[in-house]
Amino acid sequence: MFQDNLLAPSPPWILEALHAVHRHQALRADQVAALAGADPSTIDADLRSLCDQGLLSVVRVPRGLGSAALDDAYLLSGMGLLALQRAGLAPPGRLPRRPRGLYTLAHDLERNQFGVVLERLDAEGALTLERWTTARTALGFAAHLPEKGTLVRIPLVADAFAVVTHRGRTDGLLVEIDMGSVPLARMKAKYAGYIRWWQGGGPLKRFGLRSLRVLTLAPTPARLRQLLDCAAESTGGQGSGLLWFGTLDLLSLDAPEAFLGPVWARGDAPGARQALWP
Repeated sequence: MFQDNLLAPSPPWILEALHAVHRHQALRADQVAALAGADPSTIDADLRSLCDQGLLSVVRVPRGLGSAALDDAYLLSGMGLLALQRAGLAPPGRLPRRPRGLYTLAHDLERNQFGVVLERLDAEGALTLERWTTARTALGFAAHLPEKGTLVRIPLVADAFAVVTHRGRTDGLLVEIDMGSVPLARMKAKYAGYIRWWQGGGPLKRFGLRSLRVLTLAPTPARLRQLLDCAAESTGGQGSGLLWFGTLDLLSLDAPEAFLGPVWARGDAPGARQALWP
């Protein structure tokens, strides 16, 4: 399956890399290196070699909305899936459908950065990642808000859901990755929907958890301030401790522990920065 030669033997982390891409569906080279223990200085060439062998495919995607910078997104191929299945690292079946559109894939890479950081923290013993899912079927629910004498249905589908245990406390984390493209009015309605759902016991009914927070990560500090305003407006100016906010750059592969620091703004205390787990 892996084409070794005497001058360039296959690195020992190939299956680990394929498995990481399979778990997350798409990863950048630095994300693969962080999960597979590969050499960051050679990871690009190594992954290109796996593409040449037919184990991976690569797509160039924009780094963000309106950005001219491009990233390589690596995806598992049919041959790569077969290699994992033969190694007992993937169940029988086909590859999942690929995301539609390059900007959707760029968004997914940012979402997957969150999962990679949690996996790194779990590997380091800083927390325990009990569950991580990005499947829409596992995430979707809805709230109903009163409006002009009727109830308006607000679909609530987060980008990811994690269950994390830290210092003896288990929390659910619904993750919203904001790329700055969703209208603020829609985000305001979504936050109002989350609060209504939470007030009705939604976390316990949907996920079996009493402790849950909604984390939104914004691309810039300016967008973060706008989203904090949306959260305040959705509660009549009071804000909510359900809603927490940060910027995408706090998800660092070089310093994943930054995630645990006082870098988050809470909806009911937007001027301060605090840790998710004091």
